[in-house]
Amino acid sequence: MTNQVELPGKKEQVLRTFFRYLTDQKIGKGDKILSERELAARCQTSRATIREIVKSMEARGLFTVKRGSGIYLAENPQLFLDEFFKDPLQPHHQIQDILETAYSFYPLVLYFAILRKTPVEINRLQDHIVHLSRGILEKDHGKIIDRDRLFYTTISKMSKNQYIINFISDTSISHALLWKQILNLGDFALNTIFASYIEITHAIQDGQTKKAIQQLRQKFRFISTWLTQRQVIPSDTLQNDISTQIFSAFINNPKEES
Repeated sequence: MTNQVELPGKKEQVLRTFFRYLTDQKIGKGDKILSERELAARCQTSRATIREIVKSMEARGLFTVKRGSGIYLAENPQLFLDEFFKDPLQPHHQIQDILETAYSFYPLVLYFAILRKTPVEINRLQDHIVHLSRGILEKDHGKIIDRDRLFYTTISKMSKNQYIINFISDTSISHALLWKQILNLGDFALNTIFASYIEITHAIQDGQTKKAIQQLRQKFRFISTWLTQRQVIPSDTLQNDISTQIFSAFINNPKEES
């Protein structure tokens, strides 16, 4: 741990943008990535910061720098995530933060997504479900992360709200950390979680806002309970959260149903 990169403020955001670039462009092992100058422009930072990140990743064996040729990804992007987006001192707090944020905020995303959905977007969600099922059957971490990210990205775009889209984009990396824990829960948990994706998609398609939100919250409550039992997180805070009371009037409004 002595060579761990510090992640205060700006640099952490740069690393998150860096990782989104790798995943969004589907860059795989052996592929060439952008130059330092291009990465600096994309991440809105200096070349010195990019150079520091690249050198650190090269030292870990994640990047290969070929003089006169460029920078190449030496390993799967997931290893980039594992190296740079973990809290070695208190990992349980990070997972709990992810669950609480998703449980509280994602229902609002669903609300606007259902109001503004299109048939094309519903088809995309169904396609993500098919690929997600394959990832779960194969226990392919990379495929699951990718489809989970695309599933929620599609829902955020259905909201037609740029702030929501940006927020979901930023938090999608954290979901990869969550899935890393979920994959250790066993087949029953995975199948239960996958079933919730199907129910959420059907509810969105039918314009059943209340049902979609209930299924979403239930999914995160299941995960929270299971991870508490496995002592991954210290307490199951989602069972008695105040956000449910605050949002209850919102989802019980009869005007929300299509």
